[in-house]
Amino acid sequence: MRRKFAVALTAFALVFGAAAGISSADTDPVAPAEAMDIVGQSHMAVQGTAWVAERPAKFRKWRAWAWGVETKVRKATQEWVHMAIPTPTYIDNTQLKVFHIEFCAKASKPLKSAPKAVHIWANQKKVYTETITWPDTTAEHCHKIDFSPPKWMESVGISVLVGYANRSNKVTLTKAWIALAP
Repeated sequence: MRRKFAVALTAFALVFGAAAGISSADTDPVAPAEAMDIVGQSHMAVQGTAWVAERPAKFRKWRAWAWGVETKVRKATQEWVHMAIPTPTYIDNTQLKVFHIEFCAKASKPLKSAPKAVHIWANQKKVYTETITWPDTTAEHCHKIDFSPPKWMESVGISVLVGYANRSNKVTLTKAWIALAP
């Protein structure tokens, strides 16, 4: 009985396996190349847990949450923090260029301790630098940078100089992202 069942199952698999090889997909025309072109925007975002301190020993608190990093320093100072953003440079032979970058943070005492400057890096080349005036809000704020025309970048790194007036003020670094277009 088992042998008859095994033979029947094998025959069934061979018949339907061969039939499955015949498909209308094999005879349908291929989509035209322009249908595969990238025409819209692409965005890459990174959770705030990816921030890295340039001088970790200067921090008395570097606590990662699921959405960011809460920071405090040992004494009044300015410290650089960095984040690399995965950057698709080409998709399907279409070059993608960066037109928008932003990073976000929250400051417990924004007029005293907050981001002060930002540098944008494309691999080892600094492509943008700006002094920042952080708004007087304890809510999350996102600093935005736009490139017009868009720039092709081999990679994107964000460096932020955070000024701390004292050891008790907290700065929480949250997400960062880039937007690209063909």
